[in-house]
Amino acid sequence: MTEYFTEALVLAKEENGEVDATAHLYTEKLGRVIAKAKGLKRIKSKLSAYLEPLNFINIRLVGNGRLQVVDALASDKNEITKIKSSAEDLEKFLKIADFLKETTFEFQPDQQLWHTIVNIFKNNPKLEDAYKLILRDLGFDPRFAACEICQKENPEFFNKENQTFLCENCATKTNKNDLLLINR
Repeated sequence: MTEYFTEALVLAKEENGEVDATAHLYTEKLGRVIAKAKGLKRIKSKLSAYLEPLNFINIRLVGNGRLQVVDALASDKNEITKIKSSAEDLEKFLKIADFLKETTFEFQPDQQLWHTIVNIFKNNPKLEDAYKLILRDLGFDPRFAACEICQKENPEFFNKENQTFLCENCATKTNKNDLLLINR
């Protein structure tokens, strides 16, 4: 069994049975991982406070493929984050975490993306600017993009489902839940 110790951002937490949960994390050393957290919902669980979404943590994981959370501690990066300033900011950061969960692959570490994530939480940019930074690191740089349908430059939207850029006119033909606003 392999043991990993790394810094992570908690992207999401899902209940799994009566007392267990599954944590979705983006880690500095492993990229995105899904880890089982046994006994997380017990009253005396020492992990429950740390594995809340949007927390930066130092985490110890064990396993050979299917990982399990063994220990977690608050990271010093929690001090720099700006997510507690308003309900609007909280909603924005939850959207960013959900986007990371949807668009990154397990066990694909990316140091540039990790640093971008930390800087987004530190500097609190507008949502569309945060999306642009993440898309750039994922290889979809909006600066060089054009609408997939009409080839208009500086598209306003990114389609998560098709991983394409769309202008405002062409985006009206697409499911709004699949679209991210990247340019106003």
